[in-house]
Amino acid sequence: MATIRHAVALSFLTKFSATAIATIAVIVVARLLTPEEIGVFSVGYAVIAVAHTLRDFGVTSYLIQEPNLTRDHIKTALGITTAAAWSLAAILFAASGTIAQFYDNVGVGEVIRILCLNFLLLPFSSPVFALLRREMNFGALMRIRVTSSFAHAGTSIALAYLGFSYYSLAWSSVVQIVVVVIMSSLAKPDAAMVLPGFKEWRRVLSFGGRVGISKILETLGNSANDLIIGRILGFTSVGLFSRAQGLINLFDIRFMEAVEAVMLPAFSAKNREGSDLKQAYIRSVEYLTVFAWPFFGVLIFTTFPVVRIMFGDQWDAAIPLIQILCFATLLKPFFGMANQVLVALGEVGSNLRAAIIFQGVRVGAIVIAATYSLTAVAASMGLVYLIAFVTFSYFLRRHLGLNPLALILSCWRSLGVALLSVAVPATVHFTLGYAVESYLIHFAYAASGATLGWLIGIFVFRHPVRIDLQAAASKVFRRSKQ
Repeated sequence: MATIRHAVALSFLTKFSATAIATIAVIVVARLLTPEEIGVFSVGYAVIAVAHTLRDFGVTSYLIQEPNLTRDHIKTALGITTAAAWSLAAILFAASGTIAQFYDNVGVGEVIRILCLNFLLLPFSSPVFALLRREMNFGALMRIRVTSSFAHAGTSIALAYLGFSYYSLAWSSVVQIVVVVIMSSLAKPDAAMVLPGFKEWRRVLSFGGRVGISKILETLGNSANDLIIGRILGFTSVGLFSRAQGLINLFDIRFMEAVEAVMLPAFSAKNREGSDLKQAYIRSVEYLTVFAWPFFGVLIFTTFPVVRIMFGDQWDAAIPLIQILCFATLLKPFFGMANQVLVALGEVGSNLRAAIIFQGVRVGAIVIAATYSLTAVAASMGLVYLIAFVTFSYFLRRHLGLNPLALILSCWRSLGVALLSVAVPATVHFTLGYAVESYLIHFAYAASGATLGWLIGIFVFRHPVRIDLQAAASKVFRRSKQ
């Protein structure tokens, strides 16, 4: 448990640092690029994101989960990843013009062609990343991700300032991958120097194929917003929704990725040891909700000042979208780790079936809602996440014996913490408000009250996270006295 806690702490530190760097870049770039320019990049990047999942095809999850990993497995993983990535680069480069015509914007094709360079580079780092995660070497991962985040942020800001428009975001992504490849090779040279092979391709693809399809469906669902909105409602709408979703993703993806990076290897290790995964899953949800619910609850009541501070007044139209998405995402912690535990159990078929239902409903809902408005698209996510919760609950009950009602009731402490956290922000919102001339000071009141409310809440309701915070504080205090 201590090892897992240490890994989670390092993973959180990594994501927090990367998020802080990315947030600074977003704040600056949002003032240098228009919603339409960001919309063009978002659509091109969404196409690439789907292809990236095809490139990996579950190989990363296989390397982490495989009980008896050999060098032939690693060589095969590199071989499959390289063949897939380079083939996709050629296909996307050739198809970029057609995709640009579909969206009636040449910029989309130009973004895709630039981002194709990443496919040529990534195979040399992906297996190394998987092995570092398997070994739970999150110190090395932190150095790689933080350094590459600095490279990405610096490049995007510099190029946007110099007038490179959406090209700035595309080229900064390439620079980031170059840094990742170099640092990965230095972190684990024995894995980076292997030659591609295909000796174990049947074993790798039999597992990785089903995981890969699940990941493809997940990425399609995540990219559906940009792809569908861009076609139906236009690039300005894509930019607005992308910014709204991006703010939600500060927690929904950044925070969740920090936990996911640890939980798949942790769940896999526990499963190999024969430990009880049901209690481990319940505890992971308790920890997710104590951060997620206060975050989204506070953001609902502070959306205006947060958007003004981060993006500026040209993004005010995203405010109601953010508030609706906050409500919708409150359900996500209950099933956010479900795919990790199902993969760790080897139940990749069940994970695939759940993904088909979840992402199928998601894409269908977006298509229908986009014919009405952006607000309808945001609201549809509430129904989508409810169906996802019901779907994953069925499979968790089947394979873990986990009662969904018991899972919900286990989070009562997190609910209490969330209510105390939003008390001051809600009061500020309904009494003082956020007028243009005073929103900064009023936001300071709300943020301070939310932080204090959260700290009081974890002790009043005796949430398990308080133990970890006390241990961390004691460790810092002891070091300061040395």
